[in-house]
Amino acid sequence: MQEDLKLERFQGISPEQIIPLIALLVSAFAHATTPILITISVHEMSVNSTMFNRLWISTIIFIVLNLFKKKIAKD
Repeated sequence: MQEDLKLERFQGISPEQIIPLIALLVSAFAHATTPILITISVHEMSVNSTMFNRLWISTIIFIVLNLFKKKIAKD
């Protein structure tokens, strides 16, 4: 029933793992601060305009990322 387990030494983060790690940390920070930022913005404008602004900002970010990805794929 028991299997032999082999422990491997941790060899650090490889260069191809750095960008996904940074993206994970940035997205975790963005998700963690969202409720605070929405609460602050609701004092300045309505809930509908806050959600609209979040949507168009994310749309612009996704467009830029897709264009960047297409440019990298061509090279």
